[in-house]
Amino acid sequence: MRLGGIETSLVDWEGHVSAVLFFAGCNFRCNYCHNSELIPKMSGTQYKPEEVLEIVESRTDIIDSMILCGGEPTCQSWAVFVNCMGIANHLDLRSKLDTNGSHPYVVRKALQNGLDKVSLDVKARPDQTYYEFVIGKCTDSATYLSDILRTMKVTKDCDRELEVRTTIVPGINDTPDDIQTICEWIQPYADEYTLQRYDPTNVYNPLLRLVMPPTMEEMEALGNIAEDYIPKVNIRPRPL
Repeated sequence: MRLGGIETSLVDWEGHVSAVLFFAGCNFRCNYCHNSELIPKMSGTQYKPEEVLEIVESRTDIIDSMILCGGEPTCQSWAVFVNCMGIANHLDLRSKLDTNGSHPYVVRKALQNGLDKVSLDVKARPDQTYYEFVIGKCTDSATYLSDILRTMKVTKDCDRELEVRTTIVPGINDTPDDIQTICEWIQPYADEYTLQRYDPTNVYNPLLRLVMPPTMEEMEALGNIAEDYIPKVNIRPRPL
């Protein structure tokens, strides 16, 4: 498996101390991506499963969970997920996947092998034109929208926890109508909805580095709208 690194985090999963595996490679080119160095599939370093096991096991005195993020973890082979789920199960760690939802069949396999939680990034309202802009037209946005819906459905069908996340970017997805439309789409499936404040530092599109992030007051106003639809709403001052 190719990883950009393995870190320990107190903030990426509420209530848990986690080993975070940053997978290399992503099938999207989101303009406001803050982990753009992980987009190329040959970025990072190749790890053997036993090397990952050794690193994660060395931290089990402080961690209780493992997070697979990226990049987009589901772009790597299914064998990678078999190994990662095996490591988490062997070490009795809870496991979470951060994903863009573009490979629902991989998510299903992970859930069937013990994955505890899915954190799903919904980039903007479920409209083809919006998605073509946000993800860089690197794939068929209409297909992606059906895939993200399948990812939500399969997580619900497997009775696992689903967090949906949206990074709020001025001019892209920051209106009350944007949030209402997203919430109406995810409401049947999401256990919680997290609004993340855009951070212009080191984003993929250099032009967006000039865009000021929304204020916390604006974030809270959008959160108030989401609370009418989703049982638990979180506001984060920056994306994870």
